[in-house]
Amino acid sequence: PNGRVLLKPDMKDGNIVSFSLCYKGNGVGEQAVMALTAFGVQTEDGGGRKLMLRNVSAPRKVKESYAMQAGKRLQCENEANEVTYTFVDTLGREQCMTVRLYNDGIAFRYELSGLCNTLIGEELTTYDIKEGTKRWMQKWTEPYEEFFPLSTTGNSQNHRWGYPALLQSGNDVWALITEAGIERQHSASSLHNERSPECYRVVPDRNVMRQTGQWVSPWRVVIMGSRKDVIESTLVTDVSAPCRLADTSWI
Repeated sequence: PNGRVLLKPDMKDGNIVSFSLCYKGNGVGEQAVMALTAFGVQTEDGGGRKLMLRNVSAPRKVKESYAMQAGKRLQCENEANEVTYTFVDTLGREQCMTVRLYNDGIAFRYELSGLCNTLIGEELTTYDIKEGTKRWMQKWTEPYEEFFPLSTTGNSQNHRWGYPALLQSGNDVWALITEAGIERQHSASSLHNERSPECYRVVPDRNVMRQTGQWVSPWRVVIMGSRKDVIESTLVTDVSAPCRLADTSWI
């Protein structure tokens, strides 16, 4: 809404091949923070292959208030501009990518419809983080208790990383990669860069739940801005569903 967080589709022959995530503010001009070099979700029955752009919706405003039981603040504002990209795959099946731009970052997720007792396969979401970019990332470990050492390269004997992943792409331009809105039909994910040191793929854990009808992925979240913006952001809860419990006294 304030125009600082930008998502720029990179087009080739009328189709989107990647997205550039940029930031404009903090006394500097527009700068690229990272690129989304692959996107989409494939299914066991062959869906999600060779996505071709069919339609881009008109932007719509998202604006709501909600209260938290605990966390950074009691009253939160969920305010964003939302656009939906509709693609069609080789099966003729539509796949939507809904993107929300916030003052402090970006969130996107995929929506599949027309599924018939099929498994959700590989997710293609890939963040391209250029060599030289400062990064603090946790080497994957099942107990999820590791340090976040500073590095400027993706080269490592380790190729699996946990959330959140913190980057610094400018003097006071930061980005934090994570996920949100994980529901019962989902698996949590981690980042893998075994195919290319600077390309971090979102890889959900194994999931054997077959899907029929509509399926929506978790939100992929990149909080962006100054260090203050990242620390104070409530973007993860902004895109998550409200608590459905009648009794919240235990929280």
